[in-house]
Parts: sequence; C-alpha cells; structure tokens
Amino acid sequence: PRRQVLHIPTLGRRRFREWLAATAVSGVRTIRMEVLTRLYFASLLYPRRVASIHDAQAREVSQGIRRLKILLAQVPPSQIYNRMSLDLRLKQMELLSRWLREIQDEMATR
Repeated sequence: PRRQVLHIPTLGRRRFREWLAATAVSGVRTIRMEVLTRLYFASLLYPRRVASIHDAQAREVSQGIRRLKILLAQVPPSQIYNRMSLDLRLKQMELLSRWLREIQDEMATR
C-alpha cells in the first residue's frame, strides 16, 4: 500500500517536546502507557534526555509512595477496606519503583 507522509506543524512539535519533558502522575496505567512511550521517543530523538526523564519519573513514584504511607497511617484500623485499598496501591507503587530501578540498569547498557 502507498504510504502517506505526514508533517507535524511547529505548534505540534512544541507540544510534543513539552509532553516529553513532563512528569506523569504516578500510577500503573500511566507508567505503562505514558512513561514507556516517553522513554521510547526520547531514546529515538533525544537520547541524552532519557536518564533525566527516567529519574524525574522515579522521583514522582517515590513521592507517591511517601504520600500513600502517610495516608495509610491516618486510616483507622476499623476501616479495613480503605486500608486494604491503600495497601494495594502502595504495593503497586513499590513494585513500580523497583521496576524503574531495574530498567534504569537495562537502559544504561544500551
């Protein structure tokens, strides 16, 4: 099939660069969709920025972990389902933090 070549306007390029530099809100879906996409495009277009994008996201996840620990400490033991929900979220974030450390090593070797 014939391919159609598209061109990104100046405003689109600027918004893309802004998006690339932004830090995503920490969450499993966001990390899977946005952060991996950012790292992919950065590795293709701005390889020197990959480490800073990764580090900013790792800091955001760490801050999210701290916030969840504070919230969990404030929920009374009688609110078991609220505690379980926060605990699940906290464990997901801790897993994301470990995973970000693992991929940092992998990206450094490429």
